[in-house]
Parts: sequence; C-alpha cells; structure tokens
Amino acid sequence: LTFQNWGKRYGILVEDEKFILKKTVDKALYSLKDKRLMVQIKEKEEALKKVMPHQEIEALLLELKYLYVVRERVNKLQGRTIIK
Repeated sequence: LTFQNWGKRYGILVEDEKFILKKTVDKALYSLKDKRLMVQIKEKEEALKKVMPHQEIEALLLELKYLYVVRERVNKLQGRTIIK
C-alpha cells in the first residue's frame, strides 16, 4: 500500500515525507531569520544609544520599526505570538 491508498481505503490521512521535510525546513529557516532579525535589532538599539544628531536618530527609529514589523511577520508564520 502507498500513502495515497491509506486515505482512500481506510480513511487514514498520512502526510507525505516531502511535505514533512518541507515543513521542517521552513520552520528552521524562519527560526534562523528571527535570530538574525534580533541581532540586527540589538545592533540598531546600541547604535541608537550612541547617536546624537536628530536626523540620524529618526532614521534609526524608522529602521527599528521596520525590523520589528518584519520580525512580527516571521513569527506569525511560525505560529508564535510576541508579547512585548
């Protein structure tokens, strides 16, 4: 019996190994993206502490806002909810 026949014959749905592997790889990639985004966010926050001119502060704040939005989207794809 193949995996497809199980569903038709017995009503048991079996996930294909390719599908399981794809889900696992996607999860790992999203975790890696989240960690990379956190590193970028920390770098921007440290740079924000050292910056003096108003224009540079505004630019860094816009970049931080964008990084937080992207991180929220990445975590939403993983089914995570960030409360902070």
